[in-house]
This record gives sequence, structure tokens and C-alpha cells, in this order.
Amino acid sequence: MKKNRYAYILMMMAAAMVTLAIDSSAQAQSQVQPTQELTLDAGKPVAVGIGTKVATILHFPSEITGLFGYGLTDGRAPGTYHYHHPAGSGVLSLRCLAPDKEAFVTAMLGDKVYALQLRAAEHPAVIIRLREPSEEDDKRALLAKPISKEEITERRLDYSTERLLNFLKLGKNAHILRHSLPKLYEGAQSRKVELRYDDGEVSTVIREIIRFPREDTFTFIVEIENRRDDAIGYDPGSMQIKVGGRLYPVTVADASGFVEAKGKALAHVVLKGDTEGARAHLSIKNDFQLVISAYEAYGELPALMTEYQEPMDEAELPPNDSPPSAGLLPPLTNSASSISSTGRDSK
Repeated sequence: MKKNRYAYILMMMAAAMVTLAIDSSAQAQSQVQPTQELTLDAGKPVAVGIGTKVATILHFPSEITGLFGYGLTDGRAPGTYHYHHPAGSGVLSLRCLAPDKEAFVTAMLGDKVYALQLRAAEHPAVIIRLREPSEEDDKRALLAKPISKEEITERRLDYSTERLLNFLKLGKNAHILRHSLPKLYEGAQSRKVELRYDDGEVSTVIREIIRFPREDTFTFIVEIENRRDDAIGYDPGSMQIKVGGRLYPVTVADASGFVEAKGKALAHVVLKGDTEGARAHLSIKNDFQLVISAYEAYGELPALMTEYQEPMDEAELPPNDSPPSAGLLPPLTNSASSISSTGRDSK
């Protein structure tokens, strides 16, 4: 009787163990996906979900010639992701040992380098096939993407005359306003340069550049030199800023339109956005040049401010006891100059 009882107990225990094993296997299988396909990106890490209970197999498009990453372990040292890589293959087996940890892995495929961002996945794929980007992927990345009305408003550039003239004043009077109204120049970049454009008779030298990144706007202080034996006249609105092989018409210019024979004249110009009214995203580090595309001989000239003068040091400026209001910028000071705009309307 006792033997039968013990036999019955052993039989029930065996059945329970088999049931538990089947349940565990079914649970593990329910937590994984069969396969997944991801595209490698040379410009940024690709996020990859790794299993914690089962290994995830990464299949690269070619042989892995190098593998680096903090947290990887082959079992001989502590780590957060256990890996195995058969030599000479494009296969990498990974299992996450610490679900709350991520790891960045760099894989070399010959002369190409790709980065992976490993993280624990609740329902990982058993096999992940990694492929290199194709021409179709590159074209797809260039397709337009929808944006919200708020983003459109934020990105839109303000071409109103008042705004453009304010930038002209900020550039022209920077040596004073930077001291008295520093908030007007928050985020602005400046650069003292000597960037020359010379056609043999008339040359221009950009002396100073100020960039307002938020508004995608530049102001330039330019010295124009006439080496001809006669005075010249030109249209300030026809001046262009040359950057590499591209020409951008100036948005607004404060220039006399005249330069006396063997003389010099000063000009202040503003460049905002590109030729279509969108952002040009130009860096202040570019080698800009001011181009006067057309000029002709001219008669008697008015008195002009002719040469660029270095701004005073802050120590030489008068004390800032009663700074002017931020909304009241000083007027243009050169009465002989003319304001010329390309005529872009506000968009």
C-alpha cells in the first residue's frame, strides 16, 4: 500500500515538472518575435532590442572585422550584455544581463563603421537582419515631412522693413549699443575679418560680420575702394554677397552709391535668409565677399564717410547711467547715405 502511495506521489511530481517545463517554454516563446529587419545608419546609432531570457541573433550584411563596446562580456568578466561572435562571420549573438542598462556597441564591417544602441526588450526578435542603406533609403530621407502650424510660424523669417532697418542699426552702431543695450545682442556672433573682392578697378573689403542666428540674419561693415581715375556710381540694391559659388542679393543696404576717384566709401549691408526667403543656414565662419556687379563713371560727389574706423574700447565709452529704451534704436547717422532694399515682402 505504501509502495503504491509513493509511486503515485512520484508520478504526480513528474507530471507537474513536465507541465512547468512546457509552460516555461511557451511563456518564453510568447515573449519573442521570429525575425526583424533594421537598416544600418552611418550617421547615428541604431536602436536594437535584446532579449533578457533568450539570445537575440544579429545578422550583419558582411563579416564583422571589429567589435567594441563598454558592457560587452564573453562570460570571462562582468558585463551587462553577453555576446558571442563566431570568427570570420557576420553573426553576433547577444543577451541582456541587466534589463535596466543600455550599451553602445561599435561594429566594423571592413572599412565601414556602424553604432548600435542596445537596450532590453520585453518582446525581442529571435533574429534581426541588419542591412546597409540603399539609394532608395537616401531618397526617402529627403522626402518632405509634415510640420505643425506652430513650427511654420516659428521658422518663418520676418522681412518687415522696420525689422530689417533695426538689424541695419544694430550692425552699424554695434560698438555703442553692445555696451548700452547688451540684451539686443544676446546670442549674436561677431567676427573681425578682412575679406576682399577685387575686379581690378573696384575692390570691396568686409571688415566686420555680425550674425543673429535666431533670425538667420547677417550684418556686414564693408569698405569700398575705387582705384579708377574718375568717380563711380552704383546701385546699392544690386550688391550681392558671394559665398563659395553662390550669390545672395543683399536684403537691405545703407550705402551712398558713390565712390570718388582713387577714394574709399563705407557701406553697411544686411543679408537675411536665402534667395527664396527661407533660411540659408550660413555659418559666420564662411569667407564672404561683397560683389558690386555694375558701376559707371559719375560726376561731382557729396561728402561721405570714407573709411572703416575701429570701435572704441568699452573703457573709452561714456558711463551707462541712463540707457535708452530697447525699443528706440538710434537713427541712421550718415545723412549722405541712401537706404536700398531688395524689396522682399514679409512672409
